[in-house]
Amino acid sequence: MLRVLSVFWRKRRDDIEADVEVQPAPAAPLDDQEEPKRRQRGQSLVEYCILLTWVTLASMGLIRGISSSAKGIWTTTNSTLSSAKTTSGS
Repeated sequence: MLRVLSVFWRKRRDDIEADVEVQPAPAAPLDDQEEPKRRQRGQSLVEYCILLTWVTLASMGLIRGISSSAKGIWTTTNSTLSSAKTTSGS
């Protein structure tokens, strides 16, 4: 029984391989309207990259400014708490 199935599957596989013909897909010709669309998509991508770069640089500058400001606030708070501790401890 196993031999019969083996022969059947081998025959079936050979039939399927013989039926399937692989042909390369034909290259679609670019008409005159497709090329400007492709250029416009590329230009949009470049514009988005430039915009992303500006947003990133602005965010970095903002974070730098906030970090020095926050450091000053923490320093002031720490010194105020330290002086309150020394005056209440006496």
